[in-house]
Order: sequence, then C-alpha cells, then structure tokens
Amino acid sequence: KAEDRIWWQTMLNTDSSKMFSWTFLAGGIQEDLGDWTQTYRIGVTARPTDRVIFKADINYKRLDGWVVYQGGRNFGAYNGIEWQPTAELDWFIRPRHQLRFSLQWVGVRANEQGFYAVPADGSVLVPATRTKPDHDFTVSILTTQLRYRWEIAPLTDLYVVYNRGNRLPFRAGDSFSSLFQDTLDDPIVDSFIVKLRYRFGN
Repeated sequence: KAEDRIWWQTMLNTDSSKMFSWTFLAGGIQEDLGDWTQTYRIGVTARPTDRVIFKADINYKRLDGWVVYQGGRNFGAYNGIEWQPTAELDWFIRPRHQLRFSLQWVGVRANEQGFYAVPADGSVLVPATRTKPDHDFTVSILTTQLRYRWEIAPLTDLYVVYNRGNRLPFRAGDSFSSLFQDTLDDPIVDSFIVKLRYRFGN
C-alpha cells in the first residue's frame, strides 16, 4: 500500500519552425518512502536542410528513495543515477528513399539504502532482513539501428536494416562511460535484415 504522493513537471519548448529548436524539462516525483526523484531533460531538433532532420535528447534522473521490487514480499530502497541519451537522424536522400539512424542507451547505477517488506495485512512497507549482503545493481541497455527504406510504390516498401544491441549484467564499480563503451563493443544482437512489404490486389 502506498500513500498519496506529489508529482510536478515543467517544460519549455522553443519555436519548432527554426533550424534549431530546443526542449527543456524539469520535474520531480515523491517516492513511496517520502524521498524525491528529480528528472531533467534537454533536447534539440536540427533541420539543416529540407532533407535532413536530427534529434537528440539527454534525460537525467537523480533517484532518492527509489523503491524496487525484489521478489516475494520484499522491496529495496535505492539512491542512484540514471542517464538516458537518444539520437535520431533522418536523411531523405531523394523522393521515396530514406536513411534513418537511431540510438538509445539506458544506464543506471543504484545503491541500496534499505530493505523492506509488505506485512501480511498489506499495509505500508516495514524494515526487513536482507536476503543477501547488498542489492546494489547497474543497468546498461543499448539499442541502435540503421535503416534504409525504398518506397517502390504506395504500400510497397523495401527495407534494409542493421540492428545492434546489448544488455550488460551487473558491473560493480564501473563508471557510466565504461558501461556504455562495453555495451557498444560487445553486442548480443548484431543482425542484418532485408524485408519487402508488398501490397497485393488492385
């Protein structure tokens, strides 16, 4: 059972008709145990020509008292940092031909600050005995894609796609830069796909 919590967010967008437009966001959410998680984001969209669009965002979270399920009736409370950068590039090479590149990474480093359990009556969390010495964890997930699309005819398209991605196991002590670099260098998904979407009938 969780009590009512406070959530707030403010966002500023500049004129999207300009060559460069910006987004700024700040927000916060009160966690179950009363602490606050703060969120900040900055994004840019660039249109240097009619055929090229570039978008990039960086999301940052400072996690304080973040409650994470640990199995059974158990939960852990964490302090941590989360980074989530994304980038997209669209190049309309010529009519009906498009090249798109996208990248998204999520990196989290979280340190356990307390261990809790849901009591039998389902009321608020109470302190509990840890099931192991600590429950610290890291997350590093990367997805990238390079895609070429040729619109042969209405509803008939040829796609050529390269995918690369990875998810690292727990890496105690690693910096965010190491997590990102190792996720990029040693992918568990590394695929090349050709797909034809064809419309049958008149």
